[in-house]
Amino acid sequence: EFEKKVRLPHPDVKEIQFSPNEEYILLWNGSLPQSNDDDAVRIYRVLTGECVRKCRTPQVTPLGDDFPHFLWSPDAKYLAECNDSRIVVRDTDTWEVLQDESGKRRGLNFEGLKTFQWSPKDN
Repeated sequence: EFEKKVRLPHPDVKEIQFSPNEEYILLWNGSLPQSNDDDAVRIYRVLTGECVRKCRTPQVTPLGDDFPHFLWSPDAKYLAECNDSRIVVRDTDTWEVLQDESGKRRGLNFEGLKTFQWSPKDN
C-alpha cells in the first residue's frame, strides 16, 4: 500500500539528483542561468520534506553537460558549484560556504575553470 510521506513542491521539475547518502534530493526546473530564477534549484531533506536551500541555476556545470549543476562530496557532507573562475563549497550541515584559511567564507579561485570533480574517496 502506498502512503504519502512528504511533498516536495517545485513546479516544472526537469532533473533530480539525490545526495550519495540519499538524505537530500536536488530538484531543478530547467531555468537557464540568464533567467535569474531564484527558485530554479531547490534542495529538500528527503525524510522530512524540509526545503534547506533555494538558488538560481549556476552559470557553469561542473561536468560540462546541461546537468548536474552541483556535485556532492562522496559522503554528502559537502555540495559544490562553480562558475568560470571559482568553486564554491557548502557544508550540508549548515549550508554555509566553507571558510578559507583566513576565516572568510568564499570560494576557491581558478581562472578559466571548465570542469571539476571530487576525489572518489576523500573530501
